[in-house]
Amino acid sequence: MKEIELNVLNCSLPETITKLNFIITPNESSIYYYSYNGIKEILRNMLIIESNSEQHDLRNGDVYLKVYFQNSILYTLPVLCIDLYFFKELSFNTNEILKLKIKTDLLVFTKGSGNIEFIKSIDIESVYECFNIPKTNSFDSFVFNQIVNQYSIPYKTREEMYSIQFGLVPIMKLDIRQLFNDPDYSVFNIYKDKIDERKTLFYQYL
Repeated sequence: MKEIELNVLNCSLPETITKLNFIITPNESSIYYYSYNGIKEILRNMLIIESNSEQHDLRNGDVYLKVYFQNSILYTLPVLCIDLYFFKELSFNTNEILKLKIKTDLLVFTKGSGNIEFIKSIDIESVYECFNIPKTNSFDSFVFNQIVNQYSIPYKTREEMYSIQFGLVPIMKLDIRQLFNDPDYSVFNIYKDKIDERKTLFYQYL
């Protein structure tokens, strides 16, 4: 949170933050998207649009990514939540395109859902509230091992799921230009050292 605090304090707060929220429920076809590569694929599929004016709208300004799980009584595994915070009010056309992609692209390839929210009257406290990362304790080890075997979840994906579960993935600043221009760009690679540092500290205090 310190790096976010410095970024926020060193710039003027926007009048509006546009929050883009993707919700991915666990099922056999969506479990891949619980990995870092899966989340990267969701971001690329949802944010890359053909219109130049809307591309400019998306990449013009600071964007932060928050990834976390939420418990649900409907599922054994938690629900994956991906929040994007654009430090600006996205244009009407951009919002309409994103809403359509949520109802079509996101639904088709993840069976997920989503929404767009405009956060007004921004101050430093509301930014902290947005950037608070929930932690869940919803992985029953016995049940989770059964699910791992059922869905053949790779070890790497399991480790990434645990990192998200325990809030070890920080708020990350997303480079939209890189996302558009470089198919190999992954914000998780950029923040790998920070995530590894948090994991080391976390497991030391278990």
